[in-house]
Amino acid sequence: MCFQWWMKAASVAVLCAALCIRGPRPRRPGLRRYYADESICFTRLVFMTESHPLAAPPEGWGLLAGIPVRAGEPCPSDARVLERVRRDVARARVLPPGCTVEGARLMVADPACVVFTRETREAAAACRAHLARGGIAALGRYGRWEYGSIAHAMGQGRGWARAVDAAAAAVAG
Repeated sequence: MCFQWWMKAASVAVLCAALCIRGPRPRRPGLRRYYADESICFTRLVFMTESHPLAAPPEGWGLLAGIPVRAGEPCPSDARVLERVRRDVARARVLPPGCTVEGARLMVADPACVVFTRETREAAAACRAHLARGGIAALGRYGRWEYGSIAHAMGQGRGWARAVDAAAAAVAG
């Protein structure tokens, strides 16, 4: 039941443009930057070496641009998307002076994000109830089918663990 619903759920795909950049790394850019400007093709940039400094050679770094698109729809050619990402990265002034894009690759995550509707909330609640009858606690973003941060998901997990510990202690007497 739950699997069939999930396969039909409305979702968004994300084109992930991975750029290999030669040159000095930006100073403390943060892990992610979000963009609401609709004239820029991406909504999020991830500075890959910010959390994993050794993931690239010292003279370079990686940048991942997330571009949301409707799931299941044909995507423009890789070359066209990557050229647009390069232009918009330049427009957003992301690259420090002396940096050049040496390589780029496009990956597609489909589905990547759910679309939250009344129907998906109701179906997710039915799935959680079904799983709970089997002793499974569905937690976190995908377990509860809700948007939340990692901190929110960790809080749900810790709350669940405390409840299980308390129940075990009550049984043990």
